[in-house]
Amino acid sequence: MKKLKHALYILFFATLIVASLFTFISCEKCEDHTDLNCDGLCDTCDEALPPVTGGVELVKGGKALFNIVIPKNTVADLRMYIQQYLVSELAMRGSEISVLEDNGKNVTDCEILIGEITTRGDAYRIDPRYLGSDGYAVKVVGTKILILGGSSDATKKAIESFCENVLGFSESAVSLRDVTMHERNGFEVGNSTSSVDHVRISGTDIRNYVILVDFDDKEAKKSAESMQSLLYSGAGIYIRIASSSESAERAVVFESTPKSGAEGFYVTVEGGNLKIKCEFSNKFEEATVSFVRDSILEAKGGVDFAEGYSFVGNVRDIHYADFGAVGDGKTDDFSEIKACHEYANRYGHRVFADPGAPVYYIGHSEQGSSTVKIMTDTNWEGAKFIFDDSNVTVDSGPYYTPIFTIAREHSYQSFSEENIPTSKTLTEGETTNIGWAPGYKALLYIYSDDVRHYIRYGSNENNGSAQQELILVDAEGNIDPTTPLQWSYERVSSVYVYRVDDAPITVTGGEAGCEIETICNQAPSKYTYYRRNILITRSNSTLSGIRHSITNILDHCAPYVGFTTISYATDVTVENMLFQCPVGYKTEGADGNMVGMGTYEISAEGANNVLWRGCRQSNFFRERGRVKFDGMMGTNYCKNLTFDDMFVCSFDAHCGVYNATIMNSTLEHMNFIGEGTIKIRNTTVYTDGTNAGLCFRSDYGSTWEGVVDIDGLELRTSKSADELTNLTLIQAYYNNHYFGYACHLPRTLNIKNVRVVRFDYMSLFGKRIEKQKEVNHVPLFVYWHMSGFDYDYSDPNATVGKENDLHKCTCAEDYPKANYPSTPFNDTDGDGRCNNVRIVYRDGVYTKDDSVWCWGTEGEVDPHKNVNPIRVTREINVSNIGNLVLKMPTGPAFSELTVNVTESEFVPWYAAEQEELTIRRKKAVAYVDN
Repeated sequence: MKKLKHALYILFFATLIVASLFTFISCEKCEDHTDLNCDGLCDTCDEALPPVTGGVELVKGGKALFNIVIPKNTVADLRMYIQQYLVSELAMRGSEISVLEDNGKNVTDCEILIGEITTRGDAYRIDPRYLGSDGYAVKVVGTKILILGGSSDATKKAIESFCENVLGFSESAVSLRDVTMHERNGFEVGNSTSSVDHVRISGTDIRNYVILVDFDDKEAKKSAESMQSLLYSGAGIYIRIASSSESAERAVVFESTPKSGAEGFYVTVEGGNLKIKCEFSNKFEEATVSFVRDSILEAKGGVDFAEGYSFVGNVRDIHYADFGAVGDGKTDDFSEIKACHEYANRYGHRVFADPGAPVYYIGHSEQGSSTVKIMTDTNWEGAKFIFDDSNVTVDSGPYYTPIFTIAREHSYQSFSEENIPTSKTLTEGETTNIGWAPGYKALLYIYSDDVRHYIRYGSNENNGSAQQELILVDAEGNIDPTTPLQWSYERVSSVYVYRVDDAPITVTGGEAGCEIETICNQAPSKYTYYRRNILITRSNSTLSGIRHSITNILDHCAPYVGFTTISYATDVTVENMLFQCPVGYKTEGADGNMVGMGTYEISAEGANNVLWRGCRQSNFFRERGRVKFDGMMGTNYCKNLTFDDMFVCSFDAHCGVYNATIMNSTLEHMNFIGEGTIKIRNTTVYTDGTNAGLCFRSDYGSTWEGVVDIDGLELRTSKSADELTNLTLIQAYYNNHYFGYACHLPRTLNIKNVRVVRFDYMSLFGKRIEKQKEVNHVPLFVYWHMSGFDYDYSDPNATVGKENDLHKCTCAEDYPKANYPSTPFNDTDGDGRCNNVRIVYRDGVYTKDDSVWCWGTEGEVDPHKNVNPIRVTREINVSNIGNLVLKMPTGPAFSELTVNVTESEFVPWYAAEQEELTIRRKKAVAYVDN
């Protein structure tokens, strides 16, 4: 009986087991049943699941039986999450656990492995590459639990799901008693964000590719890693990175390339390989990220890069807003603009003003004593800058610091007498090589402090400057024939060397232009020149397309050295600018009288081959056709300067220019000092009868050693013929003053196609319209102020009518009186004149005055001795001037002058006693729109 009952029990349970087997056959709703919350029902289909045995016992009787193991490279944020969320929550429920950092040795039977643990063997790993950035998995393998996400955030989600579904965490901290996890409690959540089905290159899945990159190219390697990360995180696609030295059948190749001046980022498919190249290493990663996001991750469905595919991305351009510039016209943007250009200079980027017509304010506090160095192409189109000088004082520091400097690539070298590499003796007209090979094309600025030139005469008199000039040399030290030596140097005392092989750059306002407003300084009217401007020290530079305006003009201010200044550079172009000439002010001159101060828009010093082209002056005119303000330009120690298509009030070369060309231009006056050739072509000069066609500055001796070649010069005047009694073509003066050099009138004058035009003007619809009334054929003086003297001022031994300003040298007598060692007559330049510092007697005290030099002679001085013998013009060639009457210079100095007349009805006027000859020829009325 017992045996039968036992058999029936066995049969009963067998039936239950068989029934349960049929009951728990997998339904069609899901491929794999999961039971994360261990309630015996499938999470997907709610089907009852068979009871399970075994599994990993994690908690028993409230005691945790496992350790948590994390990799050494676990990020701090994830470490903190594990500690705060998992460990702390377990502790609140009465289960204390340890978090161990994997070292390959601290292995226990029951472990929760969080992250990619590689020391337990491949069986205990989940490859994160195939999860995607937001995918994660929790898996039971033997006696271990594997928790891993495709990113740190995804791993946190995996931990959170494990705690809620396996450990049973809820809002209330209920003590844990017994927890066992079975295989069917494991789960995997795939990457859910990507809309990309596949990525193929030449028909092959990108997963079959390897990324090749030169590991020494850090920026390219970072870019490759970013692509790898983005593809993985955004599309669940993993590609291995390998060194470019490794061979691969299919590859995504990353490569930095030399700059070609194009957009800079290129993606192509060639021979089945995807090639990614960038010319700007600092932009490589940014461009790669943009390409992957835009071309792959933002795509819908499949992405196919076919053979011959090409993509070009612009990574050259950066903007001021990228570095924090606001552009609201109130916030000082100087520091941000400076940071932008520093970045551009370092990496070779083009700089652009921001869109939307920004207004960049540059005041005083942010600028300090620094300048914005521009060394790459820059486009300011549509922008406005405000240079606020209203609170900039001479004591505040930056008044002489440029806002922008178009800067050279190389720093200059300076050599004092002890280490001068060139020959120390250089001879005008003979030296063609400086005796030194610099190894590159260079601009040399040479000094000799033994000799002083440009000893100024008049109310602004000064002691002149050390003899100096610039020359251009090649790598072997050969002097460029366009910049020959103007002076001889018995002793070169110092040399400055400027490399001129800079790559060309352009700073432009673009087609729409750019405006720069200067809020005028409020400083006293003294010779404290302001230079809050644009300085150009870089050779091969172009500045264009800027409109300059000046506001807040009071009845006083300090002068400006120039809105644009060019210093120690060659091959520079300034074009298509609109200038506003500053107001001129007066101050006390060197002789105690009030004098006008030059204040400029255009200036240059030590510059060669400079072209100003297509520039206009907004305030050119005033009543009766004259310019509104005298002054526009000031240059010193330059060579080869050119005006072309200029409409500005002046061309003015102060302390010397070698070669000057003015063509297709309209001015009010042209001032010259120097040598070489002056070329005037198709140029108009407005005159009220007092200003000449061109002038040689009397304060520097009215000197021009060379040729004046005029072909096309029109003098326009609103004066009547009767009022034009002293109309002058070329103005020069003789002063019995020692200038430090022999003074010259041009050796040869070529006068061709010269005419005088009389006009009236009117305003029509806000525009100034000139009405040409007639062409006046009136007397036109050549050197009017040089004529009529009954003495020969070209004779060095002559006694002339103008008293000289030399005095008997008393240096040897006065020095002991001033408690200085006795100094003999000191004639360092060998011209017979002392050039010691003068001793002055003031208030009963002898004092050495460094601001005044003696320039006296050793013995008694005849006050009418000629100390400035001028080499006069020998030949004047005249052609095609119609009936215009030229009055030639008279007096004994011009006794050997030859005048040659061809193709002209020219009527020369030599003798002062001749009757005035005025020939007028009526012409049809013509209107000229200026």
